[in-house]
Amino acid sequence: MTLNPEELIPIRPICEMLGLDYSSQVQKIKEDADLSSTMVLSTIVAADGKEYEEFCLPLECVAGWLFIINPMDMKSEEQEFARIYLMQCYQALCEEYFTDPEKFESTTT
Repeated sequence: MTLNPEELIPIRPICEMLGLDYSSQVQKIKEDADLSSTMVLSTIVAADGKEYEEFCLPLECVAGWLFIINPMDMKSEEQEFARIYLMQCYQALCEEYFTDPEKFESTTT
C-alpha cells in the first residue's frame, strides 16, 4: 500500500466527534496487525494554524477502523449512527463477496 500524505486522515478529530478515548483507539489500532502497519505519525496543521503530530490512517483504512469500534464505546447520540453504519458495511461486504461466487473464490486462493 502506498501512503500518500494527502490521503492521511488524523484519527483524533474522529475520536472526539464520536466521544471515543483517543489513547484507547491508538492502542487498538496498534494491536491490529493490518491497521498498525498503515498508521503513521504525521505533522498536520490544525484549524488554529499550529502544527501538531497526529496519528493518521490512510483514507482507505478509516472505514475498516470504524468497523471494529464497538458502538457502546461512543457517545450515546452517535451509537445509532454507528449501528446503521455497521449494517451498511455488512450489506456492502455481502453484496461484494457473496453475490458473485467467482469474486469470493479469487480472494481465498
